Amino acid sequence: RIRRDLLIDNSSRSIEWFKTFHTLINTGKNEGRGFTVNIPWSGEAMGDAEYLAAWRCVVEPVLDQFRPDLILVSCGFDAAAGHWNAVGGYNLSSQMFGWMTARLAARYPVVLILEGGYNLAAISDAAECCVRALLTLQCPTTAAAATTSDDDDAERQFAASFDRLANDSARRTLKRVCQIQQRYWSTVDWAPAFLTQNQYVQSARLRRQFADLSVERRDQASGGGEPTCRTNLVVVKSEPQSSADGSASSNDCSTSSSSGDVAC
Repeated sequence: RIRRDLLIDNSSRSIEWFKTFHTLINTGKNEGRGFTVNIPWSGEAMGDAEYLAAWRCVVEPVLDQFRPDLILVSCGFDAAAGHWNAVGGYNLSSQMFGWMTARLAARYPVVLILEGGYNLAAISDAAECCVRALLTLQCPTTAAAATTSDDDDAERQFAASFDRLANDSARRTLKRVCQIQQRYWSTVDWAPAFLTQNQYVQSARLRRQFADLSVERRDQASGGGEPTCRTNLVVVKSEPQSSADGSASSNDCSTSSSSGDVAC
């Protein structure tokens, strides 16, 4: 059996050595062509909203099409908030690392290999969130966003990212990544970069409901009787959580009973 490996990499804007190898046009070579997916950020510092956009535009669509047997994560935390500009100066919350881990572990066997980082507090917090995600398979939620304690700044940042659009630099990068990778992966799409994560989740739920309704109506029409409006969508948590500014936020995990896919 031919072994096929897939590499997906998010690389920082500031480290020159990585720029040599982590370019947009590097998609692999020979039998491995098309199995390297680079997302080389540049320009503005990236945070949770930008990584959420990369996830829904590139990472998850490619994984859905590739259907890996095992995922190995080189788990470095240089992008965690608290690092200086020389190693990226990015602003990912610990909860974002946990969210990505939970999304992977809910669907595939996952191994995290601790790599690096330079801020011990940031590394500890991010690693804790990742291990908790592996143990519980639960995405972090915005429950802590309603609190006022200074200790919950990270939770509020994470909650706010679900209602924030990715910055212009991230959207430009994702557009180029999708244009290059579409020749290998038909599922990638940069249009979701123009939605917030909450908007994307809500639109996905509506699409699933309409798809289930269409199937139900077709089945009723072929078998006789009146069509009904029942769907097969099961929402594990449907109550919206309040964000820091009092607006509704719906980034709890839900799952479709037909596929088992977690949607956060």
